[in-house]
Amino acid sequence: DDARPDTLRLLFGTSRRWLEDGKVIRVERAPTAWGEVRVVAESRLGAGEVVATVELPARHPPARIILRARVPQGWTVRSAVADGRSLPVDPRGTVDLTGLAGRQQVRFAVARD
Repeated sequence: DDARPDTLRLLFGTSRRWLEDGKVIRVERAPTAWGEVRVVAESRLGAGEVVATVELPARHPPARIILRARVPQGWTVRSAVADGRSLPVDPRGTVDLTGLAGRQQVRFAVARD
């Protein structure tokens, strides 16, 4: 459930236009209940991917960490990989990063609908 209070939700409130090809979303030193978070999401739709680099809080890790790639209309997230392993992706482009720590790179494979 995405609404649990012990869940850190990353990039859920972004506009789909913010991940048009070539655009970058950059969040630096964002305060959370678990410590500071950094997220940089780079859209490479032309190459079929969105790459997100996240620095997860170390002080008190949340029970659950989820990251969403809100790609523009007409695009769909097909798969994702982090830390050398495939991550399940829900229909909204959300992956669960629970259990990962420190700096992580998540590669979302995207395609036109």
